[in-house]
Amino acid sequence: MRGAWQYIDTHQPHWHVFIETNPSGKRGVDWQRDDGMIFAAPDRSLLYELAQPGRAIVTCLPHFEQDDMPVICGDDYATGRMAAEYLIERGFIDYAYESQGDNSIAARRRYEGYRDALGKRGFTPACRRLRWENDPKVGPEFTCQTMEFIKELPKPVAIFYAHDTLARNASSHIARIGFAVPEQIAILSVDNDEYICHMGKPPLSSIDIDYERIGFDAAGCLDRILAGRRPPAYPQYHEPLGIITRRSTELIPLTDPVLREAVRFMREHACDPCSVEQVLNHVEVSRRWLERRFVNQFGRTPHQELTRLRMERGKFLLRTTDMPLSMLCHRCGYSLAQNFSRVFVEVVGCTPGQFRREHAKHLDH
Repeated sequence: MRGAWQYIDTHQPHWHVFIETNPSGKRGVDWQRDDGMIFAAPDRSLLYELAQPGRAIVTCLPHFEQDDMPVICGDDYATGRMAAEYLIERGFIDYAYESQGDNSIAARRRYEGYRDALGKRGFTPACRRLRWENDPKVGPEFTCQTMEFIKELPKPVAIFYAHDTLARNASSHIARIGFAVPEQIAILSVDNDEYICHMGKPPLSSIDIDYERIGFDAAGCLDRILAGRRPPAYPQYHEPLGIITRRSTELIPLTDPVLREAVRFMREHACDPCSVEQVLNHVEVSRRWLERRFVNQFGRTPHQELTRLRMERGKFLLRTTDMPLSMLCHRCGYSLAQNFSRVFVEVVGCTPGQFRREHAKHLDH
């Protein structure tokens, strides 16, 4: 809704807007007068009921890709892939996935992206999906099934949950049965709902979906249709913005304590900036030892790891701020913007300006 309102505020279409947040609520006669609609409820029968002749509808869930109407939504496969890459980077060996239900296309695609990215590195996630006959409720059956699944997993393990609410509920029950998060079980979820994530035990790391951009583009698509213009090609998928790290994934699950300390130091100080020599001085090992261990564990050198961390910080700042490049480069450990830009092109494949135009979260463009 926030993204849609940003479009309305920016482009000033002559709309009278009504918001219905209860998809199961009783429909009034006023619905018959609507010219257009942005639909984001996973209820095909309701969608067909509302799809009156002459009414423009834009949908914001992947459930309706086979229906003859525009779909603008998040890229759930990319979300799963991002989860796997993030957890692999943190050094886990064992992985699991849990979703709310088999009928959720979004949950299925998140699992497929997660599974495929892990498979490329030789890992296979344990998977359990819950099937709900009615609306999902966190009851005794859920608790029993979830805890049995978790008890059987090897430890430490990283569990990717399909959305924040499921992860928050699971984290509470995990704490009750005596498992430590993240020391034994690391938790990553999706949506980055700050209220839900901070209610986790501990606060949950979560993938930030670009919902504002989805709402903005959905409103723009609806505006085009109502104006009699051809809508853009659909479906349109928006990749996730990134991962907000909180305590639920802070563990570095490496068996070698020296390598674990080197990784921790690099994550904390890469953008200070920090050199490989400073890492070596901190952990008191030779360059040859550290490089060999890094390549064996991560497939890259310590220098490449420092560069990767700086570029990840750069991508996050480009997505989420309007910070000028002259300031942003210092936040990423570079004294000169041209040096940051050169490395960014080498690693990411485009300039910082191109990346910001493509992925920026601010929608007043």
